[in-house]
Amino acid sequence: MASYGARINSVHPQATAVAQRDSVLKLLFENFWSDPADDDYHLGWIREFYRDVYVRTGGVPVHDELTDGCYVNYPDVDLNDGRWNSSGVEWAELYYGANYPRLREIKRR
Repeated sequence: MASYGARINSVHPQATAVAQRDSVLKLLFENFWSDPADDDYHLGWIREFYRDVYVRTGGVPVHDELTDGCYVNYPDVDLNDGRWNSSGVEWAELYYGANYPRLREIKRR
């Protein structure tokens, strides 16, 4: 858990691709192990923990009054997997929020 905000929050959410501009904390869920034989165990418990933290919103931090989506510099393949993201919100919106349509248009041009 890292403090987040202050000067970062002075930038308008639509000024950059990073929409998270009213947060006070940033969470990074990490898990480390060295034996590949333990992959299933360690990936399983951290996936379940993350899902349980955000159970109210379908297993992911959707943009709402409590959470501000996902920070793009923490890529997470599970956001695109219905087993772990049952929110109905696609990965791109979790990362970019309301900025996603504009970013797609810029890329298209």
